[in-house]
Amino acid sequence: MKQARHAEDFEQILLAYVQTCYSTAFGLTHNPDHARDLTLRVLTWAWCNSCRTDCERDIKTKLLAALRERFLQDRLEAKARSACRLAGGLSSHRSPETDETASPSLKRKRNVADHAGFTLVVW
Repeated sequence: MKQARHAEDFEQILLAYVQTCYSTAFGLTHNPDHARDLTLRVLTWAWCNSCRTDCERDIKTKLLAALRERFLQDRLEAKARSACRLAGGLSSHRSPETDETASPSLKRKRNVADHAGFTLVVW
């Protein structure tokens, strides 16, 4: 019974900070979808850690710190993916338009656009 009451109390505390978390996440990401995702991840993390004895102490500080940490982690991962894609994709990429050994049918393709290692061909 005491544990159920604790869960209800913690749920009310988290619900009180949903708008604060979303506003902060939106300020970091400038994208409503990413802000929603980030907010959901942080609130889920907080809910999963609600059994800790100090979970209600400084909850706003913990939530905002977790938002910032996850935002920075996401940016570093995106930057690393982008660097890998650019390093691996553009340096070894050759489009059919510049390839001397390309077949005649490939050379007839028109409107070839190269962007970040991906080739878009419009027939």
